[in-house]
Amino acid sequence: MNLAATHPPTSSFPVFAGSNLNAWQQTGLLAIPGGKGPLEHFRQDSLADPIVYAEFTSDLPQPRFGKRWRKAQAAEAQFWRTWRQNTLYKHISLEAFWQEVVEKTGGALPTGKVLDVGCGPVSVLNFCRPEDMQPFGVDPLAEVYARENLIECSEGLSPMPIAGLSAEKLPFVDGALDHVICFNVLDHVSDAPAVLSEIRRVLKPGGSLRVYVHTFTSWIKRFLFFDTPHTYHWDHEEFKHLLGDAGFQVDHELKEPKTFDLPESLLGKLTHFPYWVATKVAYTSYFRLRRD
Repeated sequence: MNLAATHPPTSSFPVFAGSNLNAWQQTGLLAIPGGKGPLEHFRQDSLADPIVYAEFTSDLPQPRFGKRWRKAQAAEAQFWRTWRQNTLYKHISLEAFWQEVVEKTGGALPTGKVLDVGCGPVSVLNFCRPEDMQPFGVDPLAEVYARENLIECSEGLSPMPIAGLSAEKLPFVDGALDHVICFNVLDHVSDAPAVLSEIRRVLKPGGSLRVYVHTFTSWIKRFLFFDTPHTYHWDHEEFKHLLGDAGFQVDHELKEPKTFDLPESLLGKLTHFPYWVATKVAYTSYFRLRRD
């Protein structure tokens, strides 16, 4: 008898417990990644440990990501370790930054069960959420952020739970969520159409998706092969078509030139030359969408 076939191996993924993981467990909406069955057991090594492990038995294949995606993830982790040392970011107010993004993606954030896909350590839901929102995050680097104490949260709010998973397989049953947020993420993933398909799966019919990505003029894209942190480069219309092909209706969109608060001096511009170039060829594309 093939015991491996009879008893699939036990798998797990890390979860930064945050403030309301217990409430999520009680909803019955958490699932094996990809929605293939209930997710019931969580193991915590010690009370002082911010990480728990969601364990499940499954024959799901292990994801295989390309070399470029792995390099992009390494670059992402290093960015968050040092981002406050960058003169362009060291004085940024995250509350003000996220409030501006929220307005550009269609106004105040909704209530209900909300997922931030690719949330990073400074999720908008840790800074701008209404009181009656039940937030959750997914990010493949969640354990890095928790172990290295990189997660930030607005005063008066508690950080949300974050599952350490890539977005191609989300840990929810079908139609579990009222809303999904995916800010500056889709151009970093391994398989953008698969991520959008998963987002659509976990959204309720009529649920909303808010997205922003950096887009580019068509002619410059061929020269961006050196841009390690980004696995995709779209222009605005290409990205809009991608969203439509995934089954989303556009309720709101905005395209504006990419800007940075660059130093005025020539030396300052030379020091931050890639950022200066970005202001000439890059845009930010904002969307609020609805699952059909």
